[in-house]
Amino acid sequence: LAANMCSFCHDVTRDQSGQTLDETPSFVKIASKPYQSPEAVAESIIFPHRDMPKVSFTATDLRDIIAYIMSLKTKN
Repeated sequence: LAANMCSFCHDVTRDQSGQTLDETPSFVKIASKPYQSPEAVAESIIFPHRDMPKVSFTATDLRDIIAYIMSLKTKN
């Protein structure tokens, strides 16, 4: 799901070996922000910033992508 829907802009890989678009943060960086939460990730997907394209996820897909992003969290 992440590879199909998000990898054009974000590096969605665990080892950060993929490419990103310009200064777009990797999923690891997003997950590892201080105090990051599943709710904050959901909000950024549901109410994207102006440069992020509007993506349409089913409720299940949204839960899955958030769980995947949060699984990439590194210790700060």
